[in-house]
Amino acid sequence: MSSKSRNKTLKQIAIEKESITEYRRATIWDAHAITILWADGFYKQTNGYKKDGKEPDRFYLSLIQKIFSPEHIVYCALREKKLVGFGLAKAFIMENTIHRTANVSDVYVVKDLRGQGIGAAIFKKIETLLKEADVKYLEFDRGMEVSPKKMEKRGYKPYYVLYRKEL
Repeated sequence: MSSKSRNKTLKQIAIEKESITEYRRATIWDAHAITILWADGFYKQTNGYKKDGKEPDRFYLSLIQKIFSPEHIVYCALREKKLVGFGLAKAFIMENTIHRTANVSDVYVVKDLRGQGIGAAIFKKIETLLKEADVKYLEFDRGMEVSPKKMEKRGYKPYYVLYRKEL
């Protein structure tokens, strides 16, 4: 094997190592980084709208509650121990009813890493956890920056003003 082809192989290995992403439930230690990512997406989506400039503070306080809430899922993606994406979902499960639905309110991936399947993996992890909790439907708001064709390809169907998938 020539040193040129050997170096290429080592370079490929380095690229593969760099692209390893860890997925896990968020902890309180992730809340600050998640809030920074959320604020970046929120202000871009609303063209810099600031009601009073305290939107990140309100989101942070709400996020802390969601991390500890049994009806919420806060999931994150990390590369080299740095937060690169997150997803938020809430389950609406009423006892003794068939209404077992969850809603994904946010999935965000840093701009430079979009298109690499990180957001899709976060969605998949959230789907799996909700399915284990016996949730029947997963919905998300069309306000999220997601291609309708992409979601329909993954089994979601337009439903009122949402997209919905039977789990």
